Amino acid sequence: MSGLIEKHQYAVHEAVRSKIEELLLLQKGGADVEVELDRQLTISLLPLRFQELCLQKIQIKNHHLMHSEAVDDIGYIIRDIMVQKNQNDVLFKLYQYTMPFIKHNRLNFPPKRNVSKSLLKHLMQIIALTCLGTSAFFL
Repeated sequence: MSGLIEKHQYAVHEAVRSKIEELLLLQKGGADVEVELDRQLTISLLPLRFQELCLQKIQIKNHHLMHSEAVDDIGYIIRDIMVQKNQNDVLFKLYQYTMPFIKHNRLNFPPKRNVSKSLLKHLMQIIALTCLGTSAFFL
């Protein structure tokens, strides 16, 4: 993190940076600081002026953070793919197309009328967690 900050590629508020470093040291010592570390890392990804707002006025609560428990279980979809059960469900098609060695067809989505609100929420969570994982990879 300090290397990126020094190269001016990644602006992190000093208070956020020091808190992250403190939490990482505590984590190395065996302390359970994952939730607070997720909170601080989420803040660090924001533009500098928003980081300052989060330090002064905005409190990010645990249920606002993205984490694996917030995503629906996809075991039933994987099971259906493995037994070659074909469905016209958006999530089924998405996972079927994106998982290697399962099916090599092109992706085609069902009609919009078959897409529910909960499905759209699930898709947004997948995208957000993917972006979060990608950004954490570069930290």
